[in-house]
Amino acid sequence: MDIKQLQTFKTIVELNSFTKAASRLGYAQSSITAHIQMIEDELATPVFERLGKTIAVTSAGKQLYDYTVELLNTYSKIKSISGGSQDVKGDLRLGSSETFTVYRLGSILFKFKEKFPNVNITLINDNCEQLKKRLFTGELDIAFTLEPKVNEHDLEVKILTEEPLVFVKSHNYKSLNIGNEERCKSKEECMIFTEKNCSLRKFFESYLDRNNIAVKSTLVFSSMETIKQCVASGLGISLLPLVSARSLIEDNKVMVMDDYDMNLKLYGQMVYHKDKWISPAMREFINLTIEHLMFED
Repeated sequence: MDIKQLQTFKTIVELNSFTKAASRLGYAQSSITAHIQMIEDELATPVFERLGKTIAVTSAGKQLYDYTVELLNTYSKIKSISGGSQDVKGDLRLGSSETFTVYRLGSILFKFKEKFPNVNITLINDNCEQLKKRLFTGELDIAFTLEPKVNEHDLEVKILTEEPLVFVKSHNYKSLNIGNEERCKSKEECMIFTEKNCSLRKFFESYLDRNNIAVKSTLVFSSMETIKQCVASGLGISLLPLVSARSLIEDNKVMVMDDYDMNLKLYGQMVYHKDKWISPAMREFINLTIEHLMFED
């Protein structure tokens, strides 16, 4: 068996699916099946039980998974061997929320690639819960989240930025004052949300619930840029990070509602697993991020 076969095996276990593993790794389904067949032939024992359309890891498979994780970690260390900081190379797998990528991470990526051109970077955008799950499965090296302060025992967390939140609407949108006793009881009131599992959506809904604000109408979008344009078009009210809404505010396309809690904020955070082996590329990226981004206004 070889490294690619073991990487395939590990991915199948973590995703609990041959099909999803094939999609994640960019292999044909037949290649994935062949990799596992070669492993099972060499071990002379099955590593998966096929139960109709579902799979289960066998006892031998569970043992192999533990050894595979150790071996692939060692393989990553070997790949990162270099003669000095100028020779930093390897792969770096990053995950980030959309807003943090657009407004905070771009300059860091540019500086890093300029300094370490031999590092291959993969960046995915996802919601904060999924990003943290990917840290635990080993799919990501570092995640950048925009949410309330993370406090999980197995995660190392660096708070990089405080991100104020603002309620915004267009100048021609007629709404009730969010701070008065008639909060959002009008049937015409519309709140524009991000997707359900997004940390900003949860924060928004929690705020409305704490303040007894009954929402009669909603719009939901997965894209922050779409939400901003909908607010600017007068479709409703939204709660947005100031860093995201600033250009629309400065261009007088939306206005900040002045009857809300001024202390609403989320935190831009850099997160990685505390037991993760920190490769030279990962260490350099962490250091560069802290140097250029931590506590930036």
